[in-house]
Amino acid sequence: IRAYVQLKDMDHALTIFEQMKATRTTPNERTYQILLQGFADKNPKQMLKLFDEMKKSKLIPGINIYTIVIYG
Repeated sequence: IRAYVQLKDMDHALTIFEQMKATRTTPNERTYQILLQGFADKNPKQMLKLFDEMKKSKLIPGINIYTIVIYG
């Protein structure tokens, strides 16, 4: 996921993320952080959607996550 985000290929990053969840691999805070960073500039609505999903999955956002969400 990180490689796709570095290449600014958020479609593929999100595809891999969805495949993770489909195979019951639980995304952790770092996975969400990488995706949130990638979407911060390109698609703030998607970033907020992922942030909400993260909170619903019972992961507790850390300071790095909040920094990304607040400052993009």
